Order: sequence, then C-alpha cells, then structure tokens
Amino acid sequence: MISCEKLITILQKNLNIIFKKFFIGCIFITFVLFIANTKGDFSNSDCIEIQGNIYESYFDKSGDKIGTKTNNFITILSKDRAKITIPLVGHPTIREIEYGFLDESSSYMLVNYHTNRVIKEAVDIVDGKYEKQTLKEVQKPINDASITINEGRVPEYGYGITPVWIAYCLNYCLTITNTSVQMTPLFPLGRNGHTYRKNGGLSDVSYELSSKDSLFPVKVIEEVNEGSAKGVDIPFLQKAKAFTNTVYNVVEWTNIANMDIPKRFYVTNYFPENEIGGKVVYEGVSTSFEENKDISWKFQIPEVTYVTERRSSYVEPLEKFNYVTTNGHLMNREDILKNEEYIIAANEAENLKYPNQPLRGIFIVLSLLICFICFAIIARKKN
Repeated sequence: MISCEKLITILQKNLNIIFKKFFIGCIFITFVLFIANTKGDFSNSDCIEIQGNIYESYFDKSGDKIGTKTNNFITILSKDRAKITIPLVGHPTIREIEYGFLDESSSYMLVNYHTNRVIKEAVDIVDGKYEKQTLKEVQKPINDASITINEGRVPEYGYGITPVWIAYCLNYCLTITNTSVQMTPLFPLGRNGHTYRKNGGLSDVSYELSSKDSLFPVKVIEEVNEGSAKGVDIPFLQKAKAFTNTVYNVVEWTNIANMDIPKRFYVTNYFPENEIGGKVVYEGVSTSFEENKDISWKFQIPEVTYVTERRSSYVEPLEKFNYVTTNGHLMNREDILKNEEYIIAANEAENLKYPNQPLRGIFIVLSLLICFICFAIIARKKN
C-alpha cells in the first residue's frame, strides 16, 4: 500500500511536470502563431514610406536592348494596408497612378488625370463595335480620373505598378509555412493574358523568404503550366509544358524598424517566344525610407470618376460594370442592383446565357397541354 504522504508527493511531481510542459507548449504555440500571421513586424512603426526609382530596359528575342524608361515610385506600408503611387512627370494627360488595397479581398488602380487635359477624339459604339470619332471641337472630358476595381491583390496590368508591387506587396499574399502559392498571374501572358486572368486563370508562384525575420521574399519564380491554362488559347502552351513568366530577386537589403526591407531588386518579365519574344528587365532602387510617418488611409477619389467594377460579388452576372461617379463615392452592391443600365445589361447577359429559355418554357407548356388532352380523351372513352 502507498501511504498518503507518498501519493501526495508523486502527484505534486507529476503536476509540476505537466504544468511545465503545458507552459512551454503555450509559449511555443504563441510564438508560431505570431510568426505565421505577421506581415513584417510593423509593431514599432505605424507605417513606412519608401521612395525610389524603377529603371525599365526592353530587350528583343535576340537579346538586343531596344528601349528604356524610368519612373519614380512612392510606397506606403502598414501591417494590413499598402499603397503605391507612380507620378508621371511630363505625361501629357496622366498626372499619377495609384494602387491600393480597397478591403481584405480586393484592390484598386486609380488613374488621376491633369485637370487641364483636352481630347480631340472620342470612342462611340456603332452597330455594336467601338469606333473612334473625331470631335468638331477640342473638349475637356467630364471625368477627372478612372478607377478599376479587381478581386484579389494583383494589380491591373499595363500601369507600371507590378514590379514595385512584387517587391513590397506580394508578401501580403505569402506565409512562412509554404514555399509556393497559386494566384492571379503577375504579368499578362502574351496577347491572351487578359482573357486568362478574366477567366480565373492561375499561375504557380514559388518563393524563398529572407533568412531573417521578414516576410519579404528574396526570390520569386512565376510559371504557368499546361494544366492551369486549359481552355484558354495561349500560344506558348503548344510547344512547352510550362512558361516562366516572371523572375524576381533582391540584391540589397536595408533594415527599418527592426524589419528587413528590399532596397535594390530586379524583376524580369518574359514574353512568349512564338509571339514577339524578348523580355523587360526592371531594376528597382529605393532611395528614401521614412518610418512612423503620419499617413491618412482614407480612400478618396475625385468627384467625377469613371469606374470599372470587376468584383463578381458586385456585378454578377456581368463580368464588369462601368459607371461615372458624381459625388466621389463608389456604388455598393445595392446601388448597382437598382441602376437602370445594370438591370438592362444583366437581363441581356442572362438572355445570352440561356438563349432558348423562352422556347424551352413554351415547349414544357405545350407538352403538359398535350398530356392533359390525352388523359381527357382516355377518360372519356372509358366512360
């Protein structure tokens, strides 16, 4: 028999061991959760503003340089917000381009125009086709800006935002527990790239994080394989099982607010060989870092802005819906559902989706009527 004193002693030892293991386990779990959810430790800084330059070099398929371009950029980062601005100095119509997170699942691309811009041509729809019309007199457009709203975080193509986004915003889409992710292609895939994105096409993005405490990737490779692009006519798939669309690597880092941030990086975007071939090489050089900057994250657009809304939860069954704001406010889903132009377009889309729906209804009614007549005749004969 074990005495009460020995039993109490054994229980105390076991409880001490259990408590120590539980305590250590809690610390470990807390640490893992903290690391897994952090997007770079912004706890010591409200936000960080980064300024720099992007140097673009264009090469043909033989490797000869055929052109260059330089743009400035301003990036503002916080724990769950990001914004990129590219001022276009000397551009005849566009003053600046702005990208940002609209909410947790969508982003926007805002193009702000010069207030004194004028146009000599306009696009009109004639017999269902877009045609350029020369205006009799030079006119000032009614909208001061254009905005495109997309699902997801990948920027709209063609505005020069993407290389900066890969360096400073791609990390919001990554985790330290994985080394790859499927996502919207970072750059368009040749002539049909926009169609591929519109149809929900994905690319395979593999990445290597900095060995230090940071979620900013040191290396990224983006590929599109044959299986991912089924149903979309992308020419390179006829001769290759996969196409490398983008390669990114950091060559110099800096440390701000105890966080390692890319200072100098390269992004290479390749073109499909059987289209035009060649590539664009972007060199990004950040020249200024400012932490604890007091920034207003209030989303604001000019009063008169041309909107392209592409979020499916807002515009279904349409792929997109265009409208012009008059008060600087975007329409919500309820506003869009009540819009007369949307109602007409949505009805037309449904009719195109189910073109034989009225005929199908008539066929069902006639079939039921014939069955009823047959039953009536049989019942009369029996009587």
